[in-house]
Amino acid sequence: MIEKVVEVTKLLKDFKPLSDFIKFISDHKFSISDISSTLCSEEILDGASCLNNCRVVLSTRLINARFKSLFPDHVGLLDNQLPTFFRYACPVDTLGPFKKLLSSLHTALSSPPSSSNGFPSSLQSIQVDTDINESIVKYFIKCFNLLYEYKVDSPTAIEAFSFMDSHLYEPSIWESTIHSSVISSSFKGVKQYTRRELIDQIKSMSPNVDFVSDIDSLDSSVQEVMDTYNGLSSILPGSPICKWSSGRIHEWSSRMKGSASVPDKEIIAVIFHAVHLEHKYFPRETQLLSLLILANPLKGFGRLLQVNTGEGKSVIIAMLAAFYALKGRSVDVVTTSTELTITEVNRQKGFFSMLNVSVGENSRENAKSQELIKQVYKKDVVYGTPIDFQGDILRTEFSGMDIRSNRTCDLCIVDEVDSLLYDERKNSTRLTSPLPGMNHLSIVLSYIWFEMDRIYNRTIHEDGKDYYIKFKKTLLQITIRRKIFQIPTILLAQMV
Repeated sequence: MIEKVVEVTKLLKDFKPLSDFIKFISDHKFSISDISSTLCSEEILDGASCLNNCRVVLSTRLINARFKSLFPDHVGLLDNQLPTFFRYACPVDTLGPFKKLLSSLHTALSSPPSSSNGFPSSLQSIQVDTDINESIVKYFIKCFNLLYEYKVDSPTAIEAFSFMDSHLYEPSIWESTIHSSVISSSFKGVKQYTRRELIDQIKSMSPNVDFVSDIDSLDSSVQEVMDTYNGLSSILPGSPICKWSSGRIHEWSSRMKGSASVPDKEIIAVIFHAVHLEHKYFPRETQLLSLLILANPLKGFGRLLQVNTGEGKSVIIAMLAAFYALKGRSVDVVTTSTELTITEVNRQKGFFSMLNVSVGENSRENAKSQELIKQVYKKDVVYGTPIDFQGDILRTEFSGMDIRSNRTCDLCIVDEVDSLLYDERKNSTRLTSPLPGMNHLSIVLSYIWFEMDRIYNRTIHEDGKDYYIKFKKTLLQITIRRKIFQIPTILLAQMV
């Protein structure tokens, strides 16, 4: 390790990065073995960058270990998100508040709220789930996903950690507050466009796209959804949709699922409200416009949509999947990684459940048996990677394993479509299981193996020549006490 430090030091313009690094590892009490293994694994191209990468790796390991200890049932959720988070939110500033928050969460999970620790003894005045522990875990993961997805800077991350820490027993208010903070930080100085300005920009970028080119129709479609949202349902009269509870939405979806009589604007209005109830914020107009454009393609064609970072692509995908699932379609959502698939399904499970839409993911990390995978494909919406989808289709169509059962390739939503191109064959899949029909050759192959093994055992190599030993059976006849016995034990070896 000393040699590595010397090598890094030679590339530094001054000693401040090294001094900051030493202070960092001292403040957080990293072990010598962790520091050594991290430094030795880093490729040194630039001294300061190497030390910064080491800080990211060390911080990721530390938080991961504490997270796994705190949430053992959610191991792996942050494995790939933490390095990205720490590259934008500097570990020097954020690691301390992050550790403090996890320590507070540990205290909250191991002791219920009471008047003695400064919180009300009754939970009636606090909007939390029945199980406070499950609620804390659920909203912490949702809030961290927001920080990760928007690639927030250090001050925004520290503000979020501080807010959660000061409202430990009110997890249901975390997401809406942190979402507002993240949006304000991410789009600081960016103009807030009106709906008409957004529609004009969309048309200018896609002048010849059906439905988009008619700006008046698109504008009126958004207004119709909002009017329906504030109005009454066509199949569940009573209070306006905007006043519904999650139970009311579930009742509505049970009535309409697969029904052709419910207009699209009502379905989208209910989905709009479900997002608000589940995630504690309203979908923005850009997300609503995206949903309307994606839900109105030309007959026989799909839609390709470019959504900028921070515009809430995962929510758009979830809303679109729910829209088609409610109309009776089987929806496959293709993502770029298993980690993203598992995280997104966990994050959106409450949203889909509220709409009476079943959702699952087809990775082998959660569904490790063939029967479990079959159950996943019976759900309305299935998330997965290209490799998992391709593998299951091959197993169904070529291996006869009936993984997908009667599920057809009905409707597919592809996330990060640019990363799924086949020009480098990164997503090709081949089955390693035996070819169909190989079981019928087992008897023939057994005889071939037996014969080859017999020949091998009777062959010897001597003086540069190969000899095969051929055996003949003869019967040895002996007489014992006037009784004749024939014993086939004499073998005559004949060299050929």
